Amino acid sequence: MTMAWRMLLVIFTTSAAQLGASGDEKTNLFTNQYHVPPSFFSPSHFDHTPLADPFAEPSKKGKTIVRKTVRETLEEAGVEFGPGAAVIGSGATSTLIVRNTPEQLSRIDKYIEAIRKQSATNIQCRIDIFQIPSDQVLPFLQNYDTDGDQSGALDEVTDWISKGKARHQAGILCSSRSGSRVRSVSGKEVRFLSEYSIQNGKWQPQWETRQTGTIVEFDATIGSEHDLIEFEISIEHHYRQPEIRKATQMKGEPSGQTFDIDLPQFHFGQLSTQIAIASGNTRIIGALEDSENTKDHTYLIFLSSRISKAHLYKKTYDQRSTLKK
Repeated sequence: MTMAWRMLLVIFTTSAAQLGASGDEKTNLFTNQYHVPPSFFSPSHFDHTPLADPFAEPSKKGKTIVRKTVRETLEEAGVEFGPGAAVIGSGATSTLIVRNTPEQLSRIDKYIEAIRKQSATNIQCRIDIFQIPSDQVLPFLQNYDTDGDQSGALDEVTDWISKGKARHQAGILCSSRSGSRVRSVSGKEVRFLSEYSIQNGKWQPQWETRQTGTIVEFDATIGSEHDLIEFEISIEHHYRQPEIRKATQMKGEPSGQTFDIDLPQFHFGQLSTQIAIASGNTRIIGALEDSENTKDHTYLIFLSSRISKAHLYKKTYDQRSTLKK
């Protein structure tokens, strides 16, 4: 809190107390500070009327936005301001300071909490990929419920790592808003020569790049049952670094002359699926098999997710009870 804001708080609290003391009836006022979402002070929060078109004909102009005060906004939410009650707000710090009775402050608590739940809900998830022997996959999966939480399976595979039975191949943390699309990458780009072409009368090499490692793309939406997260997810996982296949013959354009080009060979698997997961749960969403690996490994993919909500932040400055005349 800045010094200017502290001084304003002292002035506000003192003035409000004096107003309360001047009434005919005793008042029971408290001063609370609230941290609210920045959107609370935006014009769209106060009025959804479109801005007037300055270039339109006078008879065709729309209505301009009339910004409500913070007090008017709270009053529309059912908050009453009696003798000595007052409110000030700072859009720069997203802060409200309200002096009112406990009953009215409780209404403000609920109102601001409802705003924060709507505007500050994140979906957090983690994707883990483990390499395990293929002959262990079926017996392993039979031990766990295919519909419920499979956190126990994740714990068991993690324990296998210390025993040398499994390897952790990749772990990606993601965060998004409901309904947003997210792309997350863990790895590096590989640049390789793909062909030759004639440019300005000369043969010129053409280069391409490709992302390797683990690439995750997903859409996540909070379902009608507010603790359920619906995922549409695609994963590409590269088992190992690309290998160079030497002396691959390619025909250059447009003459058809052949060239020997060292092309990379990529080793990867892909998975696309849709799944609904309860917040706080973990599920096995699929498996990839590296058919080129003679050691016969399978890659189990775990998805853990939860809904993260911002909670009401409130600080009470003044708990003096009754102010008398």
